[in-house]
Amino acid sequence: MKRRGHRPSLGTAQRPRFWGRHAVAAALANPERTVRKLWLTRETAALLDVPAEIPVTYADVADLGKLVPADAPHQGVVAEVEPLEDMWLADLLAQGKDDARPLVVLDQVTDPHNVGAILRSAAAFGALGLVTQDRHAPPESGTVARAASGALETVPWVRVVNLARALDEIAEAGFWRIGLTGHVTATLAQVMGTQRVC
Repeated sequence: MKRRGHRPSLGTAQRPRFWGRHAVAAALANPERTVRKLWLTRETAALLDVPAEIPVTYADVADLGKLVPADAPHQGVVAEVEPLEDMWLADLLAQGKDDARPLVVLDQVTDPHNVGAILRSAAAFGALGLVTQDRHAPPESGTVARAASGALETVPWVRVVNLARALDEIAEAGFWRIGLTGHVTATLAQVMGTQRVC
């Protein structure tokens, strides 16, 4: 899959830290993700397949708690990672050219827990990808990764500058555009039929 180009490595202070077994195991399994360092308990180390080239520091639960936000459920593992390379919307649409899977578009969903949960749902429903505005969505973070429970690594996430223009491009690719609200008279399945939707 084409990416926007090489993103230089971030300094240690700027790199996201992921926590939780599902988020970290998925990051380790993603060939496009660079994991720079792991901190884990010896008990958790026995549960993960850690490549030999990744530096590992064994720590107790209290020390791991100092590496993540207060009360974050780290489950005995924290990883320092590089963000994934950015992806172009045109590349995602080309990849899904003959694909009937839906595309999820979010407008100004800024809470990282919500974006992570939507990524998790998108993975469960087999979505082609997720599209958000660049400025009105959270960055990749431990909170997004934890809430996504591994889906951050499997659902392509495209960030666009202009969402209206992106919706036009999506329509030109053959997708129906359907907006969702809490006040409905038909189910999503009734509305979708067999059409490609976003």
